[in-house]
Amino acid sequence: MDQHKQIADEPAPELIEAALEAQQRISQALHRLSAAEWVGSDLSMAQLKALLILDTHPALTIGQLACKMELAKPAASVLVDKLVQAGYVERAEDLIDRRRTNIQLSAEGQRTLNRLMRGKRDRLRAYLAQLSEADLRAIIQGFQALADTILGDIEASSTRVTTESDAAQPSQSVAPVARSH
Repeated sequence: MDQHKQIADEPAPELIEAALEAQQRISQALHRLSAAEWVGSDLSMAQLKALLILDTHPALTIGQLACKMELAKPAASVLVDKLVQAGYVERAEDLIDRRRTNIQLSAEGQRTLNRLMRGKRDRLRAYLAQLSEADLRAIIQGFQALADTILGDIEASSTRVTTESDAAQPSQSVAPVARSH
């Protein structure tokens, strides 16, 4: 049994609220520090959301992206076209079902996301370096317990639920689409 599951009683609600408040303060502080880089980006909010989704779901059809973004397929198609034109996303042919075209982050799209996310990570690294070893170990223990809980919940729910789109996908294998000019 996991260490964090061995606790007989649930934590006091005030401890949960204090943890949530601390996490929110950290997020807000890091956001203020990196806001200029994000505001300077040429990406719209919808485009950024699409890139973030493609970062965690590497090969989706436009329909699947539309579903995840809660957009109509035509709107998602226009969004993807703009991202392809800007070089952030590329289309790739499904190796199993050549009728399907998947979309995925291009190298430039991945670099852009890394740059935007790296700013926060670099700043957080500098702040973590200022903590005592004991505080750092406590943070690590807490983060690992939270990650284990979240990932365990995700794994449990994914084994219970199979979506139609996942069941209909024969493969996530992709190859770049050959375009004739």
